[in-house]
Amino acid sequence: MSTGNRRGLTLLELTISLALTGMMALIGFSAFSGVIDRRRTVVEATMATERAASLRTLLHGWLLPAQIQAQSGGTPRRRRTRRCHDPADAGVEHSGRDPRGHQWR
Repeated sequence: MSTGNRRGLTLLELTISLALTGMMALIGFSAFSGVIDRRRTVVEATMATERAASLRTLLHGWLLPAQIQAQSGGTPRRRRTRRCHDPADAGVEHSGRDPRGHQWR
C-alpha cells in the first residue's frame, strides 16, 4: 500500500474514530444528565421556598390587623372535686385525699 497519494480513511481508522466519538458522547451525556438532575432539584427547592414565602406573607396579612381582646373577669371559679370510681358510691362527690393519702387538686 502506498502512503504518498492516498485519499479517504481506512476501515481501522474509521472504526477507531467512531469508537472515540461514541465514548465522548457517552461522557457528555452523563455529565449533561447530572446537570439536568441538579437543575430539577434546584427548581423544586425554589418552588418550595416561594410557596413558603407566599404563605408567610398571607399569614402576616391575616394576623397583622388582628387585635387581642381579653374578657375581664372570665368565668366563675369553682372548687374542684373528684368523683369516686366505686360503683357503690356512684354520684357521691369526694374532696380531700385519695385512698393512697395524696392530696387531690
